[in-house]
This record gives sequence, structure tokens and C-alpha cells, in this order.
Amino acid sequence: MDLSAAVLFGWPYVSLVLAIAGIMYASNKTQFNNVLTLIPFMGPFYSLHQFEEHGIDLLGRRYALAAHLCHTLGFASKQTCPADPLFVFMVNFVGVNLTAAINWALFRTEPVVATFAWGTPFFNTLSHVMPALLTQSYNPGLATAILLFAPGSFFVLRGMAALMPKSERPILVFGVFIAGLIDHAIIVVTLWFYEKMPYSIFQLINGLNGITPIAIGYFFSRNVLKGDPKTA
Repeated sequence: MDLSAAVLFGWPYVSLVLAIAGIMYASNKTQFNNVLTLIPFMGPFYSLHQFEEHGIDLLGRRYALAAHLCHTLGFASKQTCPADPLFVFMVNFVGVNLTAAINWALFRTEPVVATFAWGTPFFNTLSHVMPALLTQSYNPGLATAILLFAPGSFFVLRGMAALMPKSERPILVFGVFIAGLIDHAIIVVTLWFYEKMPYSIFQLINGLNGITPIAIGYFFSRNVLKGDPKTA
């Protein structure tokens, strides 16, 4: 196996190591009565989720989500689907880790902006649970979405909303949901219209898409949400 193949198919195992290390580190800093210390769990939770999706899922399948994604989006076969290993790497290892890194850097100084990073796992939970309910079957990533993303999103959003003025609490939750929706919509749209753009642009968009939830959070924090969660 050459280096490029090792990176494109081996990154889920790196994510698993990052998940374990991140959860251990964040746990040592956690005060469960302080929501700010829960915000950084977004990164390690997502890394563990990625291993179920693209490492080994609960049925023992390797690299299983790509085929599931292509089928869900209506592609006739995996061969005709543009979700190739580089795309999967750019969306997950590059994009999500970009979101997680900014989330970790900002959770104390810009907690509202950092909270918007949770839009990705918040919406991703729905993208796993809804198909599972409709098909009455397991899909790669479902377990960690239910066990990590659902409670994580709930406690972070509940805690952050409690620090905001009452009138802004539903706006915060709505904004975080919209951030996750747009993040996922960009991925889907680029897959559907990949033939309309250069291959390098297709990959670059999906790598930099990790900035999207943070950028939306910055917009909301400066233009919509006026309450200061550190003093409200």
C-alpha cells in the first residue's frame, strides 16, 4: 500500500486515537455544571463517530458509509458516485477537524460561536436516525449518533440557552440547527453537481466546508444574538 492509500484509508484509525485522547483530556477539564467545558467534546465525539462510519461499523464492515451515502443520494452505483476516498477524507478528516479545532480554540472566549460547531453533529444525528426509522435498519454511524451526538447536542444547547436571554434561546437552537443543515447541504449539492466544477474545487469546497458552522455562528453572535452568555 502506497502512502496516499495509507492516508485515504487509514485516517479513521487516526481519528479513533484522537477521539480517545480528546475525550480523556476534555474529561479532566469538565465541570458538568459549566456548559463551557462541555463544548469541546464536539471534536472527539465526532472522531469516534467517524470511525463507526468509515473505519469499522457495528456489523464489522470496513469503510461502509460511502456506499450507503451514494445509495441514499440516488446514485446508481458506487462507481458512478463522486464520493471517492479523497472526498471522504476531505469532508471528514479535514473539514470536521477544522470545525473541531476552531470549536476548541474559541469555546472560552467566543462560546456562542463555538456552540455553533455542534450544528454539524446535531443535524448529523437526524441524517442517521431518520433513515434508520424509515428503513427499520442500521446504518453506519447510527450508534454513535444516538449515544454521543444526541445527548451531547442536548446538554450543550440546553446549557448555553440557559445562559442567554429567554427571548434569544429559540433563536440559538434554530441557528445551530441551520448551521448543521447548511453544512450538510453543501456536501450534498457538491455531490449532485460535481460534474459542473473542477475536481480540485469540488474537493476544496468540502474540505473548507468545516468553516461553515463557525462562520454562521459568528454571524449570529454579531448580528442576531445580543445577549452575552458569560454575564446573562
